[in-house]
Amino acid sequence: MLCGAGRDGNHAVKHLKRRVGCPRYSPQARVVLSDLLDKYIDHGVTWLDDLQVLKVPPLSNRGTPAETARLFGGPWHLRQAVSEFQDVLYQ
Repeated sequence: MLCGAGRDGNHAVKHLKRRVGCPRYSPQARVVLSDLLDKYIDHGVTWLDDLQVLKVPPLSNRGTPAETARLFGGPWHLRQAVSEFQDVLYQ
């Protein structure tokens, strides 16, 4: 799991926002996770399910989807981080 247990509703989002700063990911990867969480808050789960979101600002400003995936150790690890976000949000 990202860095601990989650909560329901808005509390889960706030909890995840605090946990984005955990040391498991590089500072650049944590910025991407924070941006993804902001997209979730603004647009809902469809933005997390579709990694095409990496092609729209502000995520596109951080590099190509391949460059972003490398921040996590590759595409599989990026998808794993997003999946863990979703798990926490829906616990």
